[in-house]
Amino acid sequence: MPTSSLHAPSDLRHLTLYEAAYVRQRALLGMLGFLSNIPDHGTPSPELLGGAFACLEYLVEDAARLYEAAQDEAKSHPTG
Repeated sequence: MPTSSLHAPSDLRHLTLYEAAYVRQRALLGMLGFLSNIPDHGTPSPELLGGAFACLEYLVEDAARLYEAAQDEAKSHPTG
């Protein structure tokens, strides 16, 4: 997972941000696919269930922030 996007050249930084957002979305889709294919979830504790949903929420919010930052960066440093 790309984490060092702060040091990317300014003309490529938006691509690094897009990639980071994409990786988070893929992780979210993978987890949702995993959860939807478990035949019996049992009875997880409220703390465990809350933590799992918080993780999914974090991935969605972080991806949205990264996409927004990538768009802003692309507008600030147009190529060509």
